[in-house]
Amino acid sequence: MQSGGIAGWLIPSEFMDVNYGRSIKKYLLDKVTLLHIHRFDPNEVQFEDALVSSSIIWFRNDPPPTDHQVKFTFGGSLLYPKQSRLVSTSVLHEETKWTRFPMSDPRGKETFCHLSDLFTVKRGIATGYNSFLYSQ
Repeated sequence: MQSGGIAGWLIPSEFMDVNYGRSIKKYLLDKVTLLHIHRFDPNEVQFEDALVSSSIIWFRNDPPPTDHQVKFTFGGSLLYPKQSRLVSTSVLHEETKWTRFPMSDPRGKETFCHLSDLFTVKRGIATGYNSFLYSQ
């Protein structure tokens, strides 16, 4: 695709929440400028012969700008969605499940600490018969 060209993909929405979709999301965030994701309401079937939740993705073949926001829409049609929200690409880099948008706010940062933040964790052998293991 030519630099600056705009593409649209019709793709199953599941890519936004599953492990195999990570490479697609990485491409959309790191290689091109993601413009808009419209997710059709799964209750409003788009294809009579296929039960699939569909999304349309629009992106431009340019490196992503810093502090970019992506338009997420849901339901209705591409031109007349039922819900809409702008989401920062910095939020999308952290969020593993994108289908939460546009209905939900971005998740807050985790504020709890891990055990390794407080202690050095090491694994040892405790058999109850260590003298046998170490006498060899």
